[in-house]
Amino acid sequence: MKKLTFILILGAVSAQLCAQYKKANLLNKDGRTYSLTTTFHAMGDGKGTPIGFDFTSGADYEGKRTFPSWELSFIPGYKFSYQTKAPMPFSNGLLQNVTVSGKTRNTWSYGYNLGIHLGKLNQETKFHVYTNIGLNLVLIGKANDATLNDIDNNYSGVFKYPSDQTFTLGLKGGLGFLYNFTPGVALKVDGGYNYVLLKDSDYESFYHFYTSHPYVSIGVRFEIINR
Repeated sequence: MKKLTFILILGAVSAQLCAQYKKANLLNKDGRTYSLTTTFHAMGDGKGTPIGFDFTSGADYEGKRTFPSWELSFIPGYKFSYQTKAPMPFSNGLLQNVTVSGKTRNTWSYGYNLGIHLGKLNQETKFHVYTNIGLNLVLIGKANDATLNDIDNNYSGVFKYPSDQTFTLGLKGGLGFLYNFTPGVALKVDGGYNYVLLKDSDYESFYHFYTSHPYVSIGVRFEIINR
């Protein structure tokens, strides 16, 4: 709840900044932007920090601090491992600890982000700070295979088993900066928190793969100025 409250507050602040500066003539050009970034997803809980790759297409508009973008994200399949309990064979209900391990399928997600430039913007400024908030949909991504250690592969007796999730809705927000090497090429770094609002099932017996987590991204942004 605290994490969700933080993101909602960040969204409210971003909306206020947008309203405050939307009439300011601080951008002197329109341009399409394209970004290639590497993202570290600190999900933990037996999943570690999977590394993903993102392609983002967006725009900067003259006279506006806001800049929308669409994002396609890819996380290659990664290993997972977690502890749960299961009945011991021929034990009249006695339980034992077991380890479930395996590898996920490739994860694909699609998202929409709204960024807001903070600070002065002009052609001479190389360093730009921004905040962003967005929605993302995980369309593909679940367990590829899993094995049960110390017990036969019979999930019916395991307290928690891999989810078949194929859909997740998330809300993310954070801060970032751009450092312009040239008018058309910039270093892009941002980080924040991705809060999962909706998943296919909330049953505690499921072990989910795409869960709420902090993230950090680093990459390159290219801008093509409209003449």
